[in-house]
Amino acid sequence: MNRIIGLTAFAALFIVFSPSGLHAQDFGGGSGTAADPWQVHTGEHLNNVRNYLGPAHGDKHFRLTNDIDLTDEFLPGGQFYNGGQGWLPIGVSSSDHFAGNFDGGGNSIIGLFINRTSDYQGLFGYVVDSRIENTAVEDVDVTGRNIVGALVGYNRGTVDGSRSSGIVKGGYRVGGLVGENNPGAVQNSSSSATVDANDGRIGGLVGFNVGGAVECSFATGQVSGGWYAGGLVGRNLEGLVNQSYATGAVYSASVTGGLVGDTEGGSISDSYATGAAVAGNWFGGGLIGYLWSTAVSNSFSTGPVSGGEDIGGLVGYKLGGSVSNSYWNTETSGQMISAGGLGRTTAEMTYPHSANTYVGWDFAAIWQEDVHYANNSGYPFLSWQDQDVTGVDLPLPHQVSLANFPNPFNPATTISFCIASDGHVTLSVFNIRGELVATLINGNRQAGDHHVTWEGTGPQGRRVPGGVYLYRVVSNGGTLTRKMTLLR
Repeated sequence: MNRIIGLTAFAALFIVFSPSGLHAQDFGGGSGTAADPWQVHTGEHLNNVRNYLGPAHGDKHFRLTNDIDLTDEFLPGGQFYNGGQGWLPIGVSSSDHFAGNFDGGGNSIIGLFINRTSDYQGLFGYVVDSRIENTAVEDVDVTGRNIVGALVGYNRGTVDGSRSSGIVKGGYRVGGLVGENNPGAVQNSSSSATVDANDGRIGGLVGFNVGGAVECSFATGQVSGGWYAGGLVGRNLEGLVNQSYATGAVYSASVTGGLVGDTEGGSISDSYATGAAVAGNWFGGGLIGYLWSTAVSNSFSTGPVSGGEDIGGLVGYKLGGSVSNSYWNTETSGQMISAGGLGRTTAEMTYPHSANTYVGWDFAAIWQEDVHYANNSGYPFLSWQDQDVTGVDLPLPHQVSLANFPNPFNPATTISFCIASDGHVTLSVFNIRGELVATLINGNRQAGDHHVTWEGTGPQGRRVPGGVYLYRVVSNGGTLTRKMTLLR
């Protein structure tokens, strides 16, 4: 009898400590194969992905099966609080990287928080030969030193059909989705994140694209950086940017572009930028700030461009390379000159455009005419914008969005939101305990972009203490909540 009990106990120990038993505990099901991926249901399951790093686990597959809201896990006492530093990225170095396959299944990871002074920050810090697809990271608040992105810090794999929103901050090589793409692929992806960095190579989607490819992707968030700042890509070095666009404002001390800040080698084709501003001291362009030996073709820009020296409607400064069949709007940009491209008026660039504009463009497969001024204010738009090219719903530039700038702030911040249709809107501020602090809007609003300033005050205009606050917009398009930090 004792021998039977002993064998039973031994068997139980084997189940708990054997590799297959550990895998069962790590995830909600599956076996880690392509046909039967490990199922990620919870934050704990997501955290366990880090147990399978390095090339030995390159054949492992993970699948997110539902949305995971991590917001509360980063508060004091939460699972991932980590002394206020928040999430530890999955893969943190070249010797300790993620090499597997992660499929988000079109689901979202919400409220990711990182506040670290080290490199390679993001949901995934360092990935090599991996594939991350169909994954949304929403309402992020990610701060790192260098090589920082909401989804991936350093990418040497493939990011496909993924998106991000929130705030991303750092030093250099900082992007709304990917910090450095070297030499990976980012495709069918987007970011509406606000990107704010104090050094160089700062982009709305990718900070630094080194020999990689950025295709069929876009960024809509505001970008602020020290230098080499672009609405889509901060710096492109021997890389490819194709069939992509940016609509966010871009500000930097120098080398500022509506699409790409600085480009050396490689190519940029069939792309556009329509941001509300491109502003810097020198080397600024509606599409490209500094063009160095890159082939640019079939592209356009419309946003206003301002600054000091070497400022142009399409290209600020050109040192070699070529610009063909590319145009800028001389009226909306405020610029009559450019280091490359051809200037046109609004009437010449919008439907029905003039015969000397968009010469040689492929309106059968790549571009479409905006006949009804419904997709891109009458300017041509990319054919894939009319299609569901990913497993994640990519937001169009005028769908519901919510952000604030600056963040952190003192004494005031501007909250911006966009709603897709007319209707009743409430915009409220709550403290971290969920208590109402202020109601900024409570009434009907028309579809489109709106802005309101919060001066860090509560009832009767009293100043509220510094700390983390939540702000929420509710409309007939849904509810969005973001975090902001008031410094006192």
